[in-house]
Amino acid sequence: MPADRPGGGAHPSVHAVSGRRGRGTSPPCWEPPCRRTRTGDSSRGTTYLHILDTEPEKRFDAITRVAAALFDLPIVTISLIDRDRQWFKSCVGLDVAETSRDAAFCAYTILEDATLVAEDATRDPRFADHPLVAGPPHIRCYAGHPLRAATGERVGTLCVVGLEPRPFSEDDRARLRDLAHLAEQELNRADDRDLRAQLRRADERLWTTLQAIADAVVSFEDDGTIRGGNAAAERMFGARPAELDGQHVDSLILDLRLADVGHRLGIGASDEEATYLGHPSSSPASAGTASGSPWS
Repeated sequence: MPADRPGGGAHPSVHAVSGRRGRGTSPPCWEPPCRRTRTGDSSRGTTYLHILDTEPEKRFDAITRVAAALFDLPIVTISLIDRDRQWFKSCVGLDVAETSRDAAFCAYTILEDATLVAEDATRDPRFADHPLVAGPPHIRCYAGHPLRAATGERVGTLCVVGLEPRPFSEDDRARLRDLAHLAEQELNRADDRDLRAQLRRADERLWTTLQAIADAVVSFEDDGTIRGGNAAAERMFGARPAELDGQHVDSLILDLRLADVGHRLGIGASDEEATYLGHPSSSPASAGTASGSPWS
């Protein structure tokens, strides 16, 4: 984790741990939850979020700073759990950007919807033999609440970590949940922006393609209100896209039908009108339509 992260380097560093470490001559082995049991996989949700490995952001760093001050604890993280790693979107008190998923307390937290609390990790059977409890930095207390993607998967946590045992009251747990909900909203808001940008780019590519085709294409809303047309539609209807905007698609269909009848009867159509209506033998059905995209 870069040293300029909030609180970075101010406390003992936590480094990735991939092995198992016991104590004494017949140690029970730390067994990561991802090897023992895993209900679902958060990696699909973190992929959906498009936020892994992005730069630090003030809106997330503000949440971890507030949590560190509120709980008076040296380590706070907003972490996302990928398939094989725990990655920190924001942290206080760490100088690493990620750890192995096997070394993550938070790999336990995402298994349930409730806040996970270990008031004394040395006495908690889930964590007593964890390498970061048995060895440096000698974690002693932990509280974490899961974060969900908009798709429903539990994808990460907001957690607070201490180097001394401490109780977490019901008020403490409620405050952590409130902060976690803020972090969750920010995670999904970031995804919403990314999704909107992707939709805009896809819309632009589609519109560029439609401008190049020979068939007339008109875009309209569900109620029939026209929101634009391509160059071929401009030629067919003798109007710029901006002039078509706001008209009802039925009026264009009626104009085409009347003009077609006039051509068939040999009345009312000059060469100039025939030019903007298209070839006299063309059927009005040759005008394509595309619904739902706000082209203009």
